[in-house]
This record gives sequence, C-alpha cells and structure tokens, in this order.
Amino acid sequence: MVLAPTGVAAINAGGTTIHSFFQLPFSPFIPVADHGSLPPPDAAETPADTHNAYSLIRRVRFNKDKRELLQSLELLIIDEISMVRADVLDAIDTLLRYFRYKPQLPFGGVQMLFIGDMFQLPPVVPNTDWEILHHYYASPFFFDSHAIKQDEPRNIELTKIYRQTDQQFIDALNQVRNNQMDEAGYNLLHSRYKPDFLPQKNQGYVTLCSHNAAADAINEDALAKLRGAAHTYNAEITGEFSEKSFPAEPRLQLKEGAQVMFIKNDLEKPRRFFNGKIGTITELTPDAVTVSCEGETASITIGQEEWTNVQYTLNRQQQRIEEKELGSFKQMPLRLAWAITIHKSQGLTFEKAVIDAGKAFAPGQVYVALSRCTSLQGLVLRTAIPASAIFTDPRIVAFGERTHASPQLEHQLLPAQITYQMELLALCFDGSSLIKAAQKLPAIISTYAAGFNAEALPWTEQMLEQCQVLADTGIKFTQQLAQLAQPNQLPQQNAAIQDRLPKAAAWFSPRLSGITDAIKKQPAVTDSKDQAQAYEEVLADLYKAAHQWLQLITACSQGFDAEQLLKARSKVQ
Repeated sequence: MVLAPTGVAAINAGGTTIHSFFQLPFSPFIPVADHGSLPPPDAAETPADTHNAYSLIRRVRFNKDKRELLQSLELLIIDEISMVRADVLDAIDTLLRYFRYKPQLPFGGVQMLFIGDMFQLPPVVPNTDWEILHHYYASPFFFDSHAIKQDEPRNIELTKIYRQTDQQFIDALNQVRNNQMDEAGYNLLHSRYKPDFLPQKNQGYVTLCSHNAAADAINEDALAKLRGAAHTYNAEITGEFSEKSFPAEPRLQLKEGAQVMFIKNDLEKPRRFFNGKIGTITELTPDAVTVSCEGETASITIGQEEWTNVQYTLNRQQQRIEEKELGSFKQMPLRLAWAITIHKSQGLTFEKAVIDAGKAFAPGQVYVALSRCTSLQGLVLRTAIPASAIFTDPRIVAFGERTHASPQLEHQLLPAQITYQMELLALCFDGSSLIKAAQKLPAIISTYAAGFNAEALPWTEQMLEQCQVLADTGIKFTQQLAQLAQPNQLPQQNAAIQDRLPKAAAWFSPRLSGITDAIKKQPAVTDSKDQAQAYEEVLADLYKAAHQWLQLITACSQGFDAEQLLKARSKVQ
C-alpha cells in the first residue's frame, strides 16, 4: 500500500492519507502505555484528546475486512516522509503491532519503505503539540520516533542529479542544503539579484513566493490585466473526494494569454507535458484548453484529466490487496502560474524562476526554491536572501551525516536480506491459520451438539488433531532452518537449507492434500440453516488455509528462490 501525510501528496502518489487509513486523531500521540502517567511534572496541561497506545487502540474501529487487510500487508510505502511527525509514525507502529498480533516486531513485521528528502518540507507541529511531545521526542522528525530508534532502516541515497548540470550551481545549492554557505557561494547566488526585474510576456518565468497571499495577489493582478473574457472551468467531482485533497482548483478561471502550469504528468507517449511545465494559453473552448510552450512549435490541447481517491481492500479469494475507487476529481490539469508558493513548488522543475524568498520562514525553504531551477542563468532573485534565511535544521544535517549511504550499505543490507528471506521461509511453514480454523470446528459442534449428527464431533476432533501435528511440525522445521542459517550467506544460497526444503515439501504436501480431500467428504449433518451456515464458514476457512499452505509448500518443493516465492505468494488463491 502507498500512504502519504497530505491529501494532495496521497492523490499524486496513487494512495491514501495516513490519517484516514489508520483512523488517526490529529491530537498528539504519546509513546507510553499508561495514560495515567501523563503529563510529566514540568509539562503544560495535557489536552483531553491526547492519545497513548491504550486509548488509540480503543478509539479505532477497524472492521473484520480492515483487520484482515492489515494482517495480509507485506509492504507499506510512505511518501513525503519528511512531513511525517515522529508521534504519527509511532502511532502507526502501535496499530500494526496490535492488529497483526506481532507486538514484538517493529511495525508488526511489515516491511516499510520511506521515500522523501529530509532537506525539504518539515512536519507541521503546532506549538501546543510540541509543548507536550518534546518530553518524549528529541525532534518532531520521523527519524526520532521510538519505532525507528528501535530498528533503524537501511538508508539508500539517490545521488544522481537530473535537474541541474552546472557544477558551480550544484555546489552552491549543496552549501545551502548543508548549512555550509561560504562567501563565494553567497556571491554566486546573488550575482542573480535583480530587484527591478520584470519578466516579459511569454518569457515563461514563474515567481516563487514564501506565502500564499503574495502568490495569489500576483496571479489575480496579472489575470485581471489581460483583455478578453474569462472562461470558467468547474471540476466534476463524484463519490468521496475530500476538499482538502483537491489536486486542482475546483473553479478555475482562465483567459487567453494567461501563464499556466501543468499540474499532472501526461500518460501518453510521447509525453506532451509534465507536472511543472510552464506555458501560455492560446485558445479556450468549453471543453478544451490550448497551451503554447516556449521553444516548442506544436501547441498542446488538453481536456479534463482525472484524479482518483482510492481505498485499499483485501481480495480474500486471491489473498491480495486491491484498490477500490471511492471517488474521482476531473478538471483541467492547469493552474495560474505567474506565481506559486515555495511550498507548492516542491517536486517541480522550472527553467526560469523569479524567487522572492527574503521572508522565508521554514528551514529548507530557500533550498527548495533555489533547487527548482535547472540553471543559474534561469534564476532571478527579486529580493536579496539574508544569511538568516539560508538555514537548514541542524537535526536534519546530523541525520544526513549519520545515515549517509556508503560502501558499508551492502554489508548492512546483507543481514537484513538474510532475516527477510528466513521470514519468507518461516511463513511457508506457518500453520497458525490452519490451527486457528481447525480449533473452531469442534467448538461449533459442541455448542450446537443436539443439532448435529453423532459422527460430526469425532470427525472435527480428528481433523483438529491432524492439523495440530502439521502446525507443530511446521514450527519444528522452521527452528531447524534457523539452525542451518549462516550469518553471511543468503538462505537461497545455503546448500543445507536448499537440501532440506524438497524433503519437507514431500512430507507436508500429501498431508495437506489429505486434509482438503477430507473436508470435501466431511460427515456433519444438521437441519438448522443457521448452524449449517456457521459450520460451513469455519469449514471454508479451514479448506482455504490448508489449500493456501499447500500452494506455498509446493513453491518450495524444488528449492528456495526469494523472487520466485514472492511471485508464487502473489498468485496464491
């Protein structure tokens, strides 16, 4: 699954928001078990809606489908991790441990993938929240969460720069990024200081501002100065789509001659536009907008584009997570672009930009603005940047230095890969689902003893006994595999493990097939429709558990290959 901290980021990533998926409150999460121990003696009064592990678990209302989905989850991707608060990540960790029945494993054993640039937008933490949270966290950033400190992720740094090619400019940007600005770098940036610069019509400059009001004023003023009637395009919204997640203006006013920016990537080939591309409107009709871009002979004519709001569901038959569309948002993928806030520019690329960042207020904001530009020549500083505005949170710099990818990464990854492959193998011999379903069979017969025939109870007890033998043997075999594991060798390269797997499959497979065959011939009879339905539901769960376990065992019958096993697991039905 893919999650993100904000609605727009989630929609653009093709996922959903962290808070909506996990039903998290927006109040602080305190990483202690006993709410009665709060607040600390020197803390301000704790709001009534502050949550800890106990109160959070009591608060959420996950139905059976949601619980099964969480238990089936293998990989959780969180995009824009720089904006995720430490307490939010600990809340996620708490819920996954609890609902996956794996309280000792970080995130309940789910493999986590965090994506983002910590030098860009930080998490939003109101002062009232931080007055509480600072007693428990060194910083509000995700890397200071208790879950991360318990088991730090392996850091993979993507170092190839695609946006800029001028090494001088790249060096100056890195100085801003790392709080290492020297006089030469400062002078290089301010060689582009042009306070009286006014971009000419159709030059394609976009002004980056630190505040919404300044950007809105520039756009409204420029649009009003254009001659001709404005065309209004109203978004088509269907189903569930939160206003906070709108990826475009629901009511968009445009005129011919307006400078606009595309806010979506073109999915056609060859790609005509991308998120952040600047152009000028040359024609407007009720159903289409034509945009001309500098340096391109062909104009781009577009209609409405669609964004979808998705919900994750579990397909029980195929045991896979699927996306269900809850709602859609259709609108012209454009916004007025004489000006845009630095906040909204994150992730975008501009060939020409006028930067008004003299009042930058958040760490990293100047870096985000400057690094949107592809070249120093396309950059204009409308206001000089005071040294006080060029700063990056020192905790971010320290984190970057601590986790900097190095030649040691391969050595760090190997133990993690070994652990992961051993966990994959353990799942192939895990009979917990089988025994859980088998235990319910005699319980149902005993509860409704008078309603079932005499053969029913002995058969269910015999079935439970057979399943228990399989589950116990699975545990013992997993322990044997653990003893065969080598500290510096992947299980799929371990000859002793590879030798044991076909033999184990030859033992488990006929016994699991025997259980599925026995279920098809089960002897229970009842005249009660309700009792029959309850019994058949458990019987179906037992058959499914045995059948799926057999498929995983079969996938190991010729030996173990992690990639092939993952593919086999995705096809288990």
